[in-house]
Amino acid sequence: MENFIISFDGGGIRALASIQVLKKISVLLDKKGIEDLKVDLVSGTSAGAIIALTLSRKEFTLNENIEALEQAFNNFESIFIKNKENVKPIYLNFGLKKLGDDLFQDRKLSDSKFPVSVFAYDIVTSKPIVLSSDSFPDISMSEAMQSSCCAPGFFSPIKIPKNHFALVDGGVYANNPVIYTYLKAKQLFPMNYITNILSISTMWQPRLFDNDENMADESKLLSNGQMRTTDLLANSLADLNYCRIHKFNSEEQIKMDKTDIETKRKLIEYGKLLAEENSEKIDSFINRMVLRQAL
Repeated sequence: MENFIISFDGGGIRALASIQVLKKISVLLDKKGIEDLKVDLVSGTSAGAIIALTLSRKEFTLNENIEALEQAFNNFESIFIKNKENVKPIYLNFGLKKLGDDLFQDRKLSDSKFPVSVFAYDIVTSKPIVLSSDSFPDISMSEAMQSSCCAPGFFSPIKIPKNHFALVDGGVYANNPVIYTYLKAKQLFPMNYITNILSISTMWQPRLFDNDENMADESKLLSNGQMRTTDLLANSLADLNYCRIHKFNSEEQIKMDKTDIETKRKLIEYGKLLAEENSEKIDSFINRMVLRQAL
C-alpha cells in the first residue's frame, strides 16, 4: 500500500509562490472531476503551516481554501505589527493571532478533514514538537498556526499552559519538514510500504558566503546546511518517494516580512514558473494519487 502526502515549507510571504503550485493541483483535479484533495496527510512549517491547516478546513472545498489563502497572503502585512522602537521582538503577536482566529475560529486540530501536522519548537524543553491532529487533538488550529509561525526575534513565543509549552517557529529545526512528515506517516500508516511526499518549497535560495563578515550571519548559514541535509536524507530513504517542487530564486533574497506590492507580484510570477517547470512531477504525483483512489 502507498500513501500520498503534501508538505509545505516555511518562508513567510514567499508562500505566495507555493500557492501557485496549489492552484496548478486544483486545475489538474478539476479536469478529473475531483473538487477536493484526497490525501492521507498534509503538513507544513511556519507559513506552510498556514497553508496546511487552511487546506484541512473540512467545511470548504479546495478552491475555497485556496481563495482564503490568497486573501491571507495578499494581506500578509497585517501580521507584522511593529513593536516599540529598538525593542525585541520586532513584531507584536496581535496580528498573527488575528490571522489565526479569522481563518480557523474555534476549530481544533481534531476538526481537520484529513490528518494534519505542523511543526514548532519548545524552548522550555529544547525539543521539536509536532502539533498533529492525532497527538494534540484539543489544541486549536489558531494556536497551532501561531506556534509554527512565531519566528524567534520576530514574534514572542506562544505559550500553551495546559501542555506546558512555550513554542517558536518550526523552521528552527525543519523549515522543509519532509523528514518529520515522513516519520509521522510511518506512525499513522505503519503497514504502508511506500510514502509519496510532494514537498513544495518557498523559492529558497542558498546564501552565498564570500567573506568572514557574511559568515557571521549564523542563522542563514545554519538554514542552508539544514535544507541541504534534509534533501540528502529524504533522497536516501528507500521507501520514500520524495518529489521536491523547487526553483532557485537567483534574482534576490526575499525576506519573510517583505510585503510590498511589487514583491508580492514577483512571488506570484515566480510561483507560476515554479509550477510550470515542475509540471511533470506534479502531474505524476496527482495521477498516481487519483489512480490509488480508483483501485
